[in-house]
Amino acid sequence: WTDGCRRFVQRGLIRSKNIIMGRTDYIYFIIDVSNSMRGAKLGSVNDAIHNTIHRLKKVVNNSALDIKLVVMTFAKDVTWSGVLPVSLNAFVFEDLCVEACESAFGKALGELDEKLLRQEAVWSQAGETTILLFSDGLSTDDYDSQIKKLYRNKIFMEANRIAFTYGSAIYNLIKEPLCAFAGKESNIVIDDFITLDKMLLERYRQVNNNG
Repeated sequence: WTDGCRRFVQRGLIRSKNIIMGRTDYIYFIIDVSNSMRGAKLGSVNDAIHNTIHRLKKVVNNSALDIKLVVMTFAKDVTWSGVLPVSLNAFVFEDLCVEACESAFGKALGELDEKLLRQEAVWSQAGETTILLFSDGLSTDDYDSQIKKLYRNKIFMEANRIAFTYGSAIYNLIKEPLCAFAGKESNIVIDDFITLDKMLLERYRQVNNNG
């Protein structure tokens, strides 16, 4: 190779069909920790995230892909796992607990919009963004104006968006905000963590096999 070609590889600018050298992907976990999630619901979310992180580490091992993780929880207030995303291998997920009765979904969407704008301005844009929402309740604040703002956010609109909820009865009550977030009903998962696992991990299995 020429020196110029080496420099392009080092900078992550040479792209193959299946993988980008030096590519960075972002995964956001957006989790409702309001009172309705108490008990088995939030416990199953904790287990699912632990398992997802474990499987991701196995799937992307030895590939050139860097995955960075971010966790946001919301109830009355919104809390982030940290100021910056954390690389998969360094990320430590701590079990979540219920925080309050309110479910400030609109406030959560507003903060997500700001974080994604910061990602676009500062962080690597070589790879994909995936946003997973776990919620079982109606918003107790105005989410509609915030989702409209997110529709103007390039990263949000291009992201892989998945919403997870519990039971058909609950889904029928909160279908509108979930569809607004996920973009289409096929991106909404009800009770089925196996399907959620496949939706999230399959693309990384393909990357690792082809990388």
